[in-house]
Amino acid sequence: MTTPATQARALGANANSCKPANQNNPPTAAAVPSIERFFETTFGPGVDKSSVHVVTFGPAPGLGEAKWFGQRWHGAVFNPGWNNYFTIAPLKPGMGRTLGAVLRHVLIVADDVKTKVDPVVLAAAMGCPPTFKIETSPGNETWGWKLSKSVDPADTDNVQLLAAIRDHMKHNGLTDPGTADPVRLIRLYVGTNTKEAYQNPFDGSFPSCSLVEWNPDATVDLEVLGERLLGPDFWTIARSGNFLSMAQVRDGSGSADYSDPLVKLAAEIGLNPRRGSGAGKIDADCPNMAAHSQRPESGFAFLGSGIVKCQHGECGHLTVKDMHSLMYEQYGAQVAGRKASGALVDDGTGHLADVFTGEYVPATGPNFIAQQVFEANPIDATELSAVVAASSKAALTRAGLPATFKPAAFQLRSSTSIPPRQWVYGNIFIRGHVSLLVSPGGIGKSSLVLGEALASATNRALLSDTPVKALRVLSWNLEDPADELEKRAVAAAKHHGLTDADIGGRFFQISGRDVPLKIVKIGPNGSAVVQLAVVDWLVALLRAEQIDLLIVDPFVGTHDAPENDNTAMNAAVAAWREVADRAQCAVLLVHHVSKAAALDGDAQGIYGSRGGGALIDGYHSLGAQDQSCPHGTLAPLYS
Repeated sequence: MTTPATQARALGANANSCKPANQNNPPTAAAVPSIERFFETTFGPGVDKSSVHVVTFGPAPGLGEAKWFGQRWHGAVFNPGWNNYFTIAPLKPGMGRTLGAVLRHVLIVADDVKTKVDPVVLAAAMGCPPTFKIETSPGNETWGWKLSKSVDPADTDNVQLLAAIRDHMKHNGLTDPGTADPVRLIRLYVGTNTKEAYQNPFDGSFPSCSLVEWNPDATVDLEVLGERLLGPDFWTIARSGNFLSMAQVRDGSGSADYSDPLVKLAAEIGLNPRRGSGAGKIDADCPNMAAHSQRPESGFAFLGSGIVKCQHGECGHLTVKDMHSLMYEQYGAQVAGRKASGALVDDGTGHLADVFTGEYVPATGPNFIAQQVFEANPIDATELSAVVAASSKAALTRAGLPATFKPAAFQLRSSTSIPPRQWVYGNIFIRGHVSLLVSPGGIGKSSLVLGEALASATNRALLSDTPVKALRVLSWNLEDPADELEKRAVAAAKHHGLTDADIGGRFFQISGRDVPLKIVKIGPNGSAVVQLAVVDWLVALLRAEQIDLLIVDPFVGTHDAPENDNTAMNAAVAAWREVADRAQCAVLLVHHVSKAAALDGDAQGIYGSRGGGALIDGYHSLGAQDQSCPHGTLAPLYS
C-alpha cells in the first residue's frame, strides 16, 4: 500500500516516521504530482519560483511568530516531517505577504471541510469539482479551485467579485472564515501537522498531510460561480463597494457626516468619531486597531455611503464589509454583555431597553444581537439606516412623542368652553399637578400635612381649606415606622373628633421602612436616572386605588441624587409630574429648608428650600411653613 509518507519520499524529500492521516483511503502514487507540477498547475505554467511564498518549520517548540515569516519557493526545502504551507496567490519578489504584493489571484479555497464544513453541501454549492483536496489533519481537508482565468489586482470589478464570493462562502458555512484572506496560507500536501492536539499519545508521532484528490484540468469560471452563489444580481452586489479592500479604497474627499448610521454605531462602541482630515471625512479609531503596529489611533476614516478606509498595512487585506463586521461584532458583544449583566432588558415587545435610562438600544429589533443579525443577513448602509430609523421611532414612542408632528394653530374661543382647573383641596392641590411644601425641621410639617390629609379624606375644613369632595388620600412617609404613623393619625383624629365612619376607608398610610419609594437613582455614569419601572408601578397603584391626593414626606427620600445638581432635580421633578399626570391625582411633596435658612429667619420662605433652584421652579403650587405659623395651613405663594 502506498502511503503519504512514501509519496513524500517519491518526491525526493527526506523520510519521516509520522503516521498518515488517511491510511484507509490513500490516493495512488500516479495521482500525486511533483511539487513543481502542483505549483505550475495552480499558479500557471512557468511560474517564477521567487513568486511562490512558502512557510516551513519543524515541530520544535519556542519558535514564536517568527516561524510564519516564510520565504520563497526557490530557496525552500520541504521536509515531510515539518509543517509546510504555501500562499494561495503568487507574490511580487522581494515583498512580504501582503495584499499589495499579489501578482494575480488564482485560487478559491475552502478550509475545514468535513470537520466544520459539510462536503456534500459545499460540493453542491460550488457546482464543480475542486482542483485539489488536501487532508491536513485526520478527517479534515482543504479544497482548492483554480480560476479558469487569473484575476489581475488592477481589475477592480473582478477583484471585488472574487472578494464577494469569498465573503459569501465565509458567511454561509462553506469555509473557515480565514480563507477570505487573499494571501491566506494553506498546508501543502507534503508535510506533517505537528499541532499538539493531533499528536499520538502512544508513540509521539504526528499525522502526515496528503493529496486525496487531484484534478489538474478542473477550473472554475468566476462569473459563473458568482451567479451561482450570489444570484443574477451578482455584479450589483460585487460593485457595491463593500468588497473593496482597504488597499483599494481611494483616500480622497468623502460625503460622511455625523448622521451616518455607521458613524453613530462607531460612537456607540467607543471608536471616538471626530472631525476628519479632509472634506466629507470623519476620522475614528479603527475597529481593527489592535492589529496596528504604529500610531494605532490614526489612519481610519468614514468616507460616506458605507465606505471606510484604513491606511495601516495590517488592515490592507480587509474589505469594507470586513470593517463593518468588526464593528457589528464589537457592538454585539457590548449588547450581549449589558444584557447578561441586567443593564438591558426586553420591554416585552422584543426590543432591548436600557434599565437605567429607559431608552431603547440603538439599532435593535426583536431579540437583536448585532453579530447574529448581521452575520446571518449582512446589510448595507441603506438598510442600516432603515434599522436605525425604526429604532429611533420606537424610542420616540417610548418617550410619548409621535413620529410625525405638526402643531395646531391657536384659535381664540370662549373661556367658558375651556375646562377649569381641577382643584381638589382649596386652591392648593390640583389634580394632575405637583405641589411642594418647604419647612425647617421640627416645627410640625408632618402634623400639618396629616391634618390636610384627614381634612381631604373626610371632606371637612379641619384647618382652613375645604376639599371639593371626600377624597381618597395616600400618605407615604419615608422616614418613620408604621406604628409611629398610626399613633399620629389616631391622635389627630381624636383631636378633630373624627370616627372611623367619618374617614370611610379613604385614608391610607405607608411607611417607607416597609415599602421604599426611590424614583430617581444615580446611574453607572454618575448622572441621575429616573426609575421608569418604579414610575410605572406607582402609577398603576394610584390608578387601582383611585387615589385623589398623594402625599410624600420627605421628598429627599425619593431619590439619591445630589440636591444641588439642577439637572438631577429637573429629572426628579419631571418624574413626579409624570406620576401626577398619568395617575390624574394631586401630589404633595414635603421638603426641608437648607441649614442656612433654618438658622436665618430672613432666609426662610420657599427660596430657603434645600437644593438647586430647579427643584422649586418645577412645581405648580409652592408653600412655606415657618415658626411664626407652625400650625397654619399650606398657603401657596403662587399657583
